[in-house]
Amino acid sequence: MALVFGTTLWQGMAAGVGLGVLLSLVTFAVRMNRSLLHDRFVASARPSRRLYPAPVEARLRLLREAIVVFEVEGPLFFGSGDRLMDEADTLQPQCRCLVLDLRRVAAIDESGAVALQSTAARAARRGIRVELAGLAPGSAPALALDSFAPALPHWPDADRAIESAELHLLGDTNVRAMAEVPLAATSLVLGLDTAQVAAVAAHLQPRELQPGEVLFAEGESADRLYVVTKGSVSVLSTPDKSGRTQRYLSVSPGMVLGETAMLDGGGRTAGAVADAPTVVHVLTLQALNDLGRSHPEVTVQLYRNLALHLSQRLRGASAAWRASAR
Repeated sequence: MALVFGTTLWQGMAAGVGLGVLLSLVTFAVRMNRSLLHDRFVASARPSRRLYPAPVEARLRLLREAIVVFEVEGPLFFGSGDRLMDEADTLQPQCRCLVLDLRRVAAIDESGAVALQSTAARAARRGIRVELAGLAPGSAPALALDSFAPALPHWPDADRAIESAELHLLGDTNVRAMAEVPLAATSLVLGLDTAQVAAVAAHLQPRELQPGEVLFAEGESADRLYVVTKGSVSVLSTPDKSGRTQRYLSVSPGMVLGETAMLDGGGRTAGAVADAPTVVHVLTLQALNDLGRSHPEVTVQLYRNLALHLSQRLRGASAAWRASAR
């Protein structure tokens, strides 16, 4: 604008208009030639932050290869929208879910929204489910998408979209099986017999949570761990100025939560909130010590299970890191 204004003052209106048209064409050409994809990867390189029971996680390690993520950047309009459809057409036959991460998309016009619809439709004909993610609620791109393509729901971030794709690939049967598990099937009491599980259960305190209810807050002292048997609990960052939070992990039924802070004596590094109607069983440090005096062999197994749980989480993170480095 400064160049056009200066040229107009120096050489007159015709020269200014000509320069403006030339600069617009150059800008358009640069945008068209710039790569539409910031990155492209499979979900095995960056799985969701949902923690699954070990048998489910074992299945997902293979299934995640069928989840492809496109990180899209730049505006979506008639030219770039067509290129997005062309990129989606290059997906391999084994792909079953495509996540479009749109957090780097600055603008979406009507043709861009139509292109997203066409991409989803063309992918569906190939048996590929499309998940949209990354548009901040109330942002201009989100409002444009809701106006021009209201049938396309979108997730707040790619993490949640990848989780949705993982659950889709697991299928309804497996998802329903994970909705609630008995205490005897949780990772905390792995390897214990019926009498030993009963001894542990006698030292646990059940607690029910409603959706959105806080289990613990960031900075609280950590003198207990939680065993989730129903629902889901997410560990979240403190809300930012816009009220948005960052999910660090979500815990499925059968998993243990809060054990690290209890074992090392540190405070809670983040808060935890129930995602759905949830049941947790609370094991305090005092109860664990009491159990150690009455059933030392049981306590040894509990500590072993906690170590195994932490090891599995570390292995999962390492596997994802190796996949992302390929």
